[in-house]
Amino acid sequence: MRERAGYIMDYQTTDAVTAGVPVVVGNVVGIPNVTTEKSTEPVLLALTTEGVFELPKDTGAIEQGAKVYLTAEKHIVATAEGNTYAGVAWSAAAEADATVMVKINA
Repeated sequence: MRERAGYIMDYQTTDAVTAGVPVVVGNVVGIPNVTTEKSTEPVLLALTTEGVFELPKDTGAIEQGAKVYLTAEKHIVATAEGNTYAGVAWSAAAEADATVMVKINA
């Protein structure tokens, strides 16, 4: 039997993946720790699904503790409509901030 820590998700893809850039698998956000090229054969990656990560933020301020969402462009916003739930803002981010600390899948 194969066992895996509860915060690591195996993920197979043929798409290019960039380390530190969120990946959505169903309703789960994962953070890869490696970069891969687009491939014709599936590549097996380990995605971290728990923890606090500094992620790129779209425009708009975000309050500490607010629910946050991932856009199709892989930016964090406070708007649910049309976006994927990512977690909660671990720290506040001002309008001009380029990033925000997010506890994913919280």
